[in-house]
Amino acid sequence: MAEVVMPQNMEQLLPILSRSLLQYAVYCWPWTSPEEEFERTELQKLAERQERDVERIVAFLDERERAIDLGIFDDWSWLHFVSVDFLLKYVVANQEQVVEAVKAARRAEADDPDARQVLDDVLREEEAILAELRRLHERSEKLAAQSG
Repeated sequence: MAEVVMPQNMEQLLPILSRSLLQYAVYCWPWTSPEEEFERTELQKLAERQERDVERIVAFLDERERAIDLGIFDDWSWLHFVSVDFLLKYVVANQEQVVEAVKAARRAEADDPDARQVLDDVLREEEAILAELRRLHERSEKLAAQSG
């Protein structure tokens, strides 16, 4: 899995959030089985929360007339046709990088109290998403172990 390059500002953070593996997994979900509907629903909810963080940053950048670039997805096609349990460990790892990227952007924007406030809110939400992803992965691992 590609390492996330730490952003130097909010503009560089935007594509990291908007093109995270969580977002990719939701866009490309159809390869999984109907038995994994619970995980699909939970990932969809978490992706929607992350999209709201993207919207917060876009609104802030737009108000400041700063550049907005949502970026492109990395090539995660190698994760197609895998079990949810397998996928989730990579989603968790990517989300850990997302949280670190938000922290880096926060440090870079330290002189701007308005940017710092937006990033404080985003950081709280992205850390909460990470905690939920970890719980979902643990649940998935337990179910896989019971059925295997």
